[in-house]
Amino acid sequence: MNDILHIAARVSSSNEKKTAYTASGLGDRIHLLTLAWAYSNANSKPVLLHISSNGMNAEKQNSFFEILQLFPKGSINFVVHDYIGIDEICWLRYLEKKGINAKLFYYGDHLGRYEKKLGFDATPYLREFPKLKEPHDIKSKLRLPKRYITVQWDSTAQTRTLKPNLRNAIEDSYRQLGYVPITLGGMSTSYSKKKPLSHAAYAMSKAQLHIGVDSGFMHLAFLYLDFSKIHIYADANGFWAHHLFRAYENGCVQNLYHNNPNTIQRIRIKIMYDSQLMNKLLFSHPSILTFLRQLGRFTKYFRARL
Repeated sequence: MNDILHIAARVSSSNEKKTAYTASGLGDRIHLLTLAWAYSNANSKPVLLHISSNGMNAEKQNSFFEILQLFPKGSINFVVHDYIGIDEICWLRYLEKKGINAKLFYYGDHLGRYEKKLGFDATPYLREFPKLKEPHDIKSKLRLPKRYITVQWDSTAQTRTLKPNLRNAIEDSYRQLGYVPITLGGMSTSYSKKKPLSHAAYAMSKAQLHIGVDSGFMHLAFLYLDFSKIHIYADANGFWAHHLFRAYENGCVQNLYHNNPNTIQRIRIKIMYDSQLMNKLLFSHPSILTFLRQLGRFTKYFRARL
């Protein structure tokens, strides 16, 4: 046990009061295992990630196992505990009673609305970490163009994606540079969730670029491509998670063929999504939140007519 480092995933949402954290999306699951991988490499020891059974089901657990297969064997692993609760301290005590000295973590660079600084700061580990090698025995199963990019536009939240006409225009800009777009995710027929994730991972590992939004395959791209080869698009009036802020800070390209937020929109984004104090204030006073949303819509309307 002393040769293994133990990390405990949160059991409560950092942005919603009294709400269980369940790693509901593919991106959340890839992110958790990526952090375990980065932490393992930084400390030169294998890592065991501890996850509560909050909201866990067979499909989600199988997804964790599938993602795990992408990493070098023995470097990281995870275990799901029969624990239902949303108190982080009680969660750690539960693990201690089982003889597990696990650490929680927080995001010191972009704290969530209700996130507390418990455990270690995950930020440094998410800035740089070794890239994964392409999955084995996949090449013969795939027919890939010589010069292509991987693309993902779908997201579990509509506020994180772009309208179809904007997506098409952006893809056309890359086509003019000689790239063939290969779609991943729910909009794909060849690399959807019904296909092995290793196929999408292999395609991504050989791609010249990855373009898309803050969604599952953005996190997969972090494992295979340099940040500078990942182009992330975000609507100035949409939702900005801490993953998106960090992606840009790490060197991902922002809105290359789309409008970047103007000064007013940047202020709005900062207040709504990247200031813990203002975040709490806004969500406790819905009228202020409504005003900021209306301000975003007005700015977008005015900008379109310039």
